[in-house]
Amino acid sequence: MDLNHGRIVMKATISSILFLSLFCSQASADGMMFVYEGNMLRLHAENSQVAAIHHVNGVEHMLISIDVDANIAGDKAVWLFPVPSDPKAVDIDILETFPVFSLIPIEHYLREAIRDFAKLIVSYGTILSPLTLFLLYQDRVMDRMDRVAEQEKAAPAPEVTVHKRVEKTGFTTELITTKNQDALDRYLRGKGLNLPKDSRAVIDGYVGKNYSFAISYISNLNTLKSKDTTDFHSQKTFITMSVYVKFATETMYFPLLPTSVYGDMNIPVKLFVLGHVTPVFYPKIKANSWIFYCTEKDFTPPAELTTFFNTKSAIDTLEYTFIRLNSPSSSFTEDLWIHSSQPVPLRLAKSFIDYYWIYSLVLFLPLSVIASLLAGIAAFRTNPPSKKRLLFHGLWNGLTFYVFLVATILMRIKAGKGEKVRFITIFNLIFLGMLVALCIAIFNVI
Repeated sequence: MDLNHGRIVMKATISSILFLSLFCSQASADGMMFVYEGNMLRLHAENSQVAAIHHVNGVEHMLISIDVDANIAGDKAVWLFPVPSDPKAVDIDILETFPVFSLIPIEHYLREAIRDFAKLIVSYGTILSPLTLFLLYQDRVMDRMDRVAEQEKAAPAPEVTVHKRVEKTGFTTELITTKNQDALDRYLRGKGLNLPKDSRAVIDGYVGKNYSFAISYISNLNTLKSKDTTDFHSQKTFITMSVYVKFATETMYFPLLPTSVYGDMNIPVKLFVLGHVTPVFYPKIKANSWIFYCTEKDFTPPAELTTFFNTKSAIDTLEYTFIRLNSPSSSFTEDLWIHSSQPVPLRLAKSFIDYYWIYSLVLFLPLSVIASLLAGIAAFRTNPPSKKRLLFHGLWNGLTFYVFLVATILMRIKAGKGEKVRFITIFNLIFLGMLVALCIAIFNVI
């Protein structure tokens, strides 16, 4: 599939669908939901957009969360979602769940690594070694963040081709292609659904082009309402559905452009992208966009989501990126494109987390020799040793602080009264001061 062509088609497709003005906020989803009230289908506005994306081997797995107010009115409903791909390269499914992630930022693990980095150095090279050796081997106490459950969460006419059909949870999802608007109208009427006239005119803008439709029909809302759940915080009752779509694409994307039809209304967008990735924020949304790189230990995918996660077993370390957008809808003038590359500071942070003990070995001796030099200049006033000798004397600290202490006591210099004691004291203060500054610098720079 031509990627540029796919981008153009996706923008035209979803923009056309979402151009309609929406009146009530009874559903949240990343697509179109029409509720059939009397003799017309009404298109419902979005409260938020929540999706999970997993991109692997040139294939994007997108899981769209749909939270429908359990008090929604109407007899029937239909939900449309366009897919910019040939139907042969698309797979669809209906799920009754959406993954729950613990938003533990990578900074949490970086702080742990810096703590252990400092403990390792202090326990080996300062007078505080007995205390820090004890602390170093104690069980880690993780400052776990509160768990955040993000659940934002008739036969067709000949001109309409049904490529795939899935029936679950009281509604049906079909992947179709069509050549003209009249054929789509006849197809929907065959389901007992008549789109409003304005909606038919908008949809005509992308019918017959290189894309497919994922269409879900809800023929009985009572069946759907039997799946409702209650949100603990808001005490509102929602019906949670998820539509799974898989298609080929070299670059991950999420369609933001459609949301621009809501004008100044703020519709928060929450994306969970597996892996640590780099979204491309264009100027109009950059100020109100946030990226949180998260890592979760011992993650077990729900049985129903093994296809999305591409595994049935527990994941030792699940890396994902939480992307939050909170700009006015009018700012969403382009789709969001997401690159699989990682920013340099993130790569450095992950390297430090995994190999902090190597960094401690590399940085330990420079800290020791610099502290020895500065402490010697400050302490030895009667007959100061050469700077070169002070630098080399700091290398004794590489054999532990106690070897350094003995070497200092045995140092053959004409030191004044109390100068060696002052040297040891100042050495420890300078060493610890530089270590604290280094740890702060590592956390802020990385």
